[in-house]
Amino acid sequence: MSFKSVKQWGKLFVLLQASAIIQLTIPKLTIAQNNPVDLQKTINFGFAEDAYPISATLEGLNKDTFCSELLNYLKTQEYIKENDYTFDLIKVPYKHRFIQQTIKYSNKNIQLDINCGSMSITNDRIRNLAGHYMGHFFSISYFKTPSKYIIIKQNYDTLSKQFKDILDNNEDIDIGEDNAIAVIDKTTQAEFLKKKLKNKFKYNNICFVESREKLYLLLEEGSAEAKDCQEEEKEADKIGITKKVNIVAYSSDDIILKGILSRFSKIREKYKYSSLKGEIQDLGLVIYEQRIPKESDEYYRNIDTRNIILARIVNDWINETGIKWINDKNKELDRQLVGYNIVDFIKNNIILFLIFILVIIGVVTIFKKKILELLRNLNNKVPSKFNPFHQIIINIVNTNTNENVNVNGNENEIDQKN
Repeated sequence: MSFKSVKQWGKLFVLLQASAIIQLTIPKLTIAQNNPVDLQKTINFGFAEDAYPISATLEGLNKDTFCSELLNYLKTQEYIKENDYTFDLIKVPYKHRFIQQTIKYSNKNIQLDINCGSMSITNDRIRNLAGHYMGHFFSISYFKTPSKYIIIKQNYDTLSKQFKDILDNNEDIDIGEDNAIAVIDKTTQAEFLKKKLKNKFKYNNICFVESREKLYLLLEEGSAEAKDCQEEEKEADKIGITKKVNIVAYSSDDIILKGILSRFSKIREKYKYSSLKGEIQDLGLVIYEQRIPKESDEYYRNIDTRNIILARIVNDWINETGIKWINDKNKELDRQLVGYNIVDFIKNNIILFLIFILVIIGVVTIFKKKILELLRNLNNKVPSKFNPFHQIIINIVNTNTNENVNVNGNENEIDQKN
């Protein structure tokens, strides 16, 4: 027997041996009938911190959000009621958005079943969820949104042109060493800017913020200290903001920016919504498979089956209700912003607005005075001064008077004949 044949038989033996090991180690899919398992009755429903109108505000999971609508729907489903499942609401920090284990209390870790928020569906994330994180997966897309900017009003036109250059991959630009763009760390917008700006200007022109709660304070203040911005790793060096900088813009999902401007008047006073668009992203939820240590393997099987059913219910709701709900909400925010812009314009130009009102009142007063004067002159049939307009009105009045006289005269003649 040749060396090649021996090698081939050796490979076959190894494969058969590996197959036997796999068959021994993979648990059976059937559930033991004589050994019932006490299944977990709590569904851990995670929601992203302050991502209105998709998940929560700083106060918690509001009624008027996409995630609260989904949660209310889930509670009404027969599958949930029949199995006596209850929901535990878990606020998920941004840095834990794609990690199943998240901290609920300082001394307790829990595993999420569903994570609802403004999470962009990307190929890398799909691969990571399916592979590295043991079979977790996204829901279907419930909304498409571009990344956009709010830009400081003080230097809006110049900065808008520079940000357009970023999006168009034009020549190097300089927004000034004392200025920075804010983004939430570990988001698609942060990754997008890092790729776009690596040859444009230094990372110390980007302020990577840990949370939106922190971000709102920086936007209201209009500036950030070095301690407010996260450091980033680049070529084994720590880099980031090294001194106080002006926050001249913030980049996020379009619908999230609208939600911010609709709620925070101080931010609206400083920043203007820009029409510049970045990459369009599909947003989705994450459904997790459970891996909770228990003696009985059947526990895993039941939990996994439950969450697959949950995913089906979630996707059905997205198709039937969720997509329409979030699109209607987006249009509502558009209308609100138009109204806020009108109010803000009046506030910012109150003196001009008052002058405009006074001019209108003055014109109406003068016109009213002229009309009254004209009517008095017509009644007296003595126009104070010849005016073609007056003469036209007098002719109309005289014509009507003559017609009345003729009508009355004819009526008198008829009476006399009778």
